[in-house]
Amino acid sequence: MARIQSLETTQAGSKAQELPAAAEKAIEEAIGKYIEGGRAADSSIMKPVFHENAQMSGPEEDGAFSGPIQALYDYVDSNGPAPDLEMRIVNITVSDERAASVVLHADHWHGKNFTDHFHLLKMDGTWKILSKIYSEL
Repeated sequence: MARIQSLETTQAGSKAQELPAAAEKAIEEAIGKYIEGGRAADSSIMKPVFHENAQMSGPEEDGAFSGPIQALYDYVDSNGPAPDLEMRIVNITVSDERAASVVLHADHWHGKNFTDHFHLLKMDGTWKILSKIYSEL
């Protein structure tokens, strides 16, 4: 079960609150499209939930990768379906109902396991992923 919270900022600092059900559902639906596209090896399923200028970053053998989200689309489209892929949302944090972060665990993606960190903004009423940071476990 994901830990889901909203941050309320006061003069005393930030404190966690329960996330409104509508926001939780909308964020889970956006992340769900990412999951669906990964399983099906079809980036066209996930593209609508990513901002057109989204970035992806993560550690690589020779340092770190950081670049346009097109690298994810290319990976998804060229590696075939991942029917055994299991993904679960571990944490959703929302601040001021317009910015969110999501931690996702992905197991059995072509024999590899990952933790993904997503940053989302609510733009024109829709949650869009602006960045994805991955780490292989």
